[in-house]
Amino acid sequence: MAFNKRIRLFNLAAVMAWMFFVPASSRAQSLVTNWEFDEGESGWWIGITGDATGSYDIDGSGMLSGMNSLRIQVTEGGTVDWYVMPVATVPLEMGKKYDLFFLAVADQPIAVSCLIGESGGAYAVYWQKTFTIADSITRFGPFGTSKRPYTWECNRNNGVFELKFLFGKHDFVTVWLDSVALTEHVDTAVRESGNTVTADFRLEPNYPNPFNPHTTIRYSLPKESRARLAVYDAKGKEAAVLYDGMQSAGSHSARWTTEGAFESGVYFIRLEADGQVVTRKTTLIK
Repeated sequence: MAFNKRIRLFNLAAVMAWMFFVPASSRAQSLVTNWEFDEGESGWWIGITGDATGSYDIDGSGMLSGMNSLRIQVTEGGTVDWYVMPVATVPLEMGKKYDLFFLAVADQPIAVSCLIGESGGAYAVYWQKTFTIADSITRFGPFGTSKRPYTWECNRNNGVFELKFLFGKHDFVTVWLDSVALTEHVDTAVRESGNTVTADFRLEPNYPNPFNPHTTIRYSLPKESRARLAVYDAKGKEAAVLYDGMQSAGSHSARWTTEGAFESGVYFIRLEADGQVVTRKTTLIK
C-alpha cells in the first residue's frame, strides 16, 4: 500500500514540477554547495544510521527544481529523530544573520526538524525549527514574518558549521528535497499600517474537494503585493485565472465555478505573490 502510494505521488509530482521555482533573491549567493543537487551527492552527507533503515539517491526526473533532487526512502525511521539526516557544511561568518529557503514534498505528511549549528565537541545550535512536509510540493522560507523573521546570527568566527535536516522517526515514507538556499539576511524596513496582516503566505485547501460544480479557495498574503491565483490541468495547461493584480495584506477567497467548461479530473490551484509560490491539488467530479 505504501509503495503504491509513493508511485502515485511520484507521477503526480512530475507533472507539477515545472510550476515551481525559487525566487532570484534565494538563488543568489546560496552558501550551500551543490544546493540543487546538480552534482549528485557532492557536498552532502546523507546519514541513515543507528537502527534506522532505508536508502537514498539522486532523482533525475525533474521532480522539484531543475533536473535533480535528493530522494530519501525510509523503511524504518529508528528510535532517534536524527538517525535519518542529510547534512551540508556551510561557511558562516561571525556577526552575520542568515535565512533559509528550500523545496520539499513527501508521500505522507511528516514532521521534520531543521537546524543550523556548529559540530565537534559540544554542539552549538544557532537556529532550529520544526515544520511539516506534506504531500504537495511546498517552498519553505524565509520562516516567520517580516517583523520577526526566523533568522539566526553566528557568534563564532571558526569551527565547522552545518545545516541539518532531521527526518524524525517516520516509517515507510519517501521525501524529496531540493533548492536548499542559505543566504545572508538583509534587514528591510517594515511599513506599519492599521490593517490586520497574516503571519505568513498561505494557500488553504479548497472546499469542497472533490467538488462539482464550484469550490471556494482561501489564501493569505503577509503584505500588499501583486498576486496571481490560477488553475492548471494535469498537463500543465492554464485552465482558469481567478485573480491577477495588486491585493492587500490579509485573508482572501475566490470561487471557482466549472459549469459546462471543464472536464472531470485532477487540477492544480497555484498562488503566486511577492516571489513565493504554492500549489494545491483538487479534483473535479462530474
